[in-house]
Amino acid sequence: MPGKSGPRGAPGSLGDIGPKGERGEAGDAGGHKLMYQSAFTVKRQTHEHPAKNTPVVFHGNVTNTYHDYDTSTGKFTCRISGVYYFVFHTSLTSNLCVNLYRNRERVASFCDHLSNPKQVSSGGVLLQL
Repeated sequence: MPGKSGPRGAPGSLGDIGPKGERGEAGDAGGHKLMYQSAFTVKRQTHEHPAKNTPVVFHGNVTNTYHDYDTSTGKFTCRISGVYYFVFHTSLTSNLCVNLYRNRERVASFCDHLSNPKQVSSGGVLLQL
């Protein structure tokens, strides 16, 4: 009759690395996140002054990705929340005030009073939309 088993021994040393296994099946295609970036550059080249207290409509598209700026209304539609930088450049022959509205709320105002026969003015504002 065999005796009682003794205590377990110490682990042995590692053996040699075995051969490489077969390649597995391809997994399902993963999704990717499409990065949406809104950008527009428009121009207005006319000798006509815009009507007072109405949107200034810029008809010339230079860049208008995703058509977020509407050249028929002069309005930008924000589809993605984020920080946006708006800038304008003008040349003028009379006093000029430019107001930027978010919905019906004025969020920025720039005024330049003519001090030269032909004056250039620029302004910009950073907005969380």
